[in-house]
Amino acid sequence: MKLAICTTPIRPIPTTYPPFGSMAIIQSLRQIDEHVDFFDIDFHRFSNDQIENYFRQGNFEIVGISAVVSTAYSNTKLISSIIKKVSPRTLIVCGGNLAASSEILLRKTDVDICVVGDGEITFRELVVSAKKNGDFLENWRSNKVFSEISGLAFLDASKQFVFTGFRHAPEADEIESPDFSILKESGSLDYFIYEKAIGEHLNQHLDGGVTKETTVISAKGCVARCTFCHRWERGYRVRPIDQLTDHIMYLYKNYGVRSLHFGDENFGSNKELSHELARFLGELGMSWEVAGVRARTVSIDELIYWKSNGCRRAVYGVESGSESILKIMQKGITRQQNFDAMRWVAEAGMTTTLQYVIGMPGESDKTIDESIDFAIKTSNFFCYPNSLPSLNLSINYAQALPGTPLYEFARENGYLGSTIESEEDYLIQISNLDAYSSDHFINYTGLPLLKVLMWRYRMIGMIDSHYIQNEMGISLSGIEILRSLWSALISAVLFRAGKIHIAPKSPLIKKLSINLDGAIQHSAGYFNISKGAQFSLLYFAQIRWIAYPLLASFVAWNQSKSIFGALKLIGGHLMWSITRRIRSKSEVPVRSLRKSIDVTSTTERLEGSIAMTPIRMGR
Repeated sequence: MKLAICTTPIRPIPTTYPPFGSMAIIQSLRQIDEHVDFFDIDFHRFSNDQIENYFRQGNFEIVGISAVVSTAYSNTKLISSIIKKVSPRTLIVCGGNLAASSEILLRKTDVDICVVGDGEITFRELVVSAKKNGDFLENWRSNKVFSEISGLAFLDASKQFVFTGFRHAPEADEIESPDFSILKESGSLDYFIYEKAIGEHLNQHLDGGVTKETTVISAKGCVARCTFCHRWERGYRVRPIDQLTDHIMYLYKNYGVRSLHFGDENFGSNKELSHELARFLGELGMSWEVAGVRARTVSIDELIYWKSNGCRRAVYGVESGSESILKIMQKGITRQQNFDAMRWVAEAGMTTTLQYVIGMPGESDKTIDESIDFAIKTSNFFCYPNSLPSLNLSINYAQALPGTPLYEFARENGYLGSTIESEEDYLIQISNLDAYSSDHFINYTGLPLLKVLMWRYRMIGMIDSHYIQNEMGISLSGIEILRSLWSALISAVLFRAGKIHIAPKSPLIKKLSINLDGAIQHSAGYFNISKGAQFSLLYFAQIRWIAYPLLASFVAWNQSKSIFGALKLIGGHLMWSITRRIRSKSEVPVRSLRKSIDVTSTTERLEGSIAMTPIRMGR
């Protein structure tokens, strides 16, 4: 058959995380001797004309669109419309996390079928079934050719939504190692096996300088069930150690890889495997870093062992310094466990990044203050030498992604409207935006939007201010604070006007005597790092009394980019401040969002197919 797999642009620029989902589909189809064209739009950023020409010339029978995140909706809708325009008979199949919105995709785009969950086996069975039915392109809806295949969603001949049920995910030993020759064929190999500068102080296995690094996955799934996180996998599947080490040796010998970034959602929960893996990497002389580490699964002894075997960084999903928010998130972890894990990674001699997700239902000034307090108490554990905490502090606003309890909370409480059209409007709104942008944030807190948007700036300002004054021992006079604020204001105006790109030295910057012009460079750009020095000025004692209105004015203007928009945000905050004492308090969750929603009841009340309920609930 004539088959193609294509990707969709995800972020403004491609990340260095390889297209493992597309590669898995291609490798699965090779098992039945099917050749598959790989059209990596995300990497190459082809124009609409190039996309049209490719699919016109290809005239494919089946095209799979890999939409790994829900922010790919607009691009998926565009690409599917281009394919149908130039090749009307092509069967368009969409997979990835966007399939959590299957009914919207099937009713509002030119997608014919959605693959729900792991796609390797499902897509392969779809192709096998299609080959057995020579005229499937004309009558597949009416002859139920795909109804026996688990993991598919489609509209039948009467336009009724059909979901064939979740497929059992592949076992760990059934997960194929990614074949990087696919990337070589698509012209992207050098992007996904990239040069990495490894400082000697970060790893004793390399003598500094530059080496080659790529991303490796040692496990799929996660032991946690965070209410803002979407995944198809149920449970946690760790790849057999021999398969994993064989794959690493393949990268080592064939591509000269000497540094690894483990991109697991959850690394280290299988302690036996992670210990054995660390030993192997140490013997091989690899430098490596891990993300998605669960704070409750590590110990100081194990982190020291990782470090002695080449690990330079271990990053946790701390998410909040508030016990109540951790419960709403269903993190299954305590503030103290997070604190210990942050302390241990520093004591082991490795680096880490403090990651927060803020703005969940139930978030308040009190819970934000608790997160500020946690960051201040752990700042010496994650702040780089000759730096500030904000340059290694990643703060993101909670984003309602389809297939998560947070998204269903938004549906149930009227934040997304009650129709498929309103849900599509939301998917369009969050499409093609930087994942770190707050432009698509839904305010679930019951507090003024301006107050909520100020939280991030207040956090980095207070954390940096405390560090500057208490850890670095730097003080400023009132005149120096005003001069520094004036310098920050002027440079911001000139920067926006395109006149300069480097801020003039202010009294604060001169006293810091460190480089604040560039944030720390992290692998693959996974973190949302901001420079907080200018905001720290607001939290020096001499000016703190006026910090709130100054910060509110800045955030209102920065968010709206217009006087009218800024005044609207400020007016909303003022009205709330005036009336808050006479308002009845809005109910906020006090337990996991998963336990606070009723997906079936909401689906029955709102527009949409009841058959979508299992997909909305996920696993």
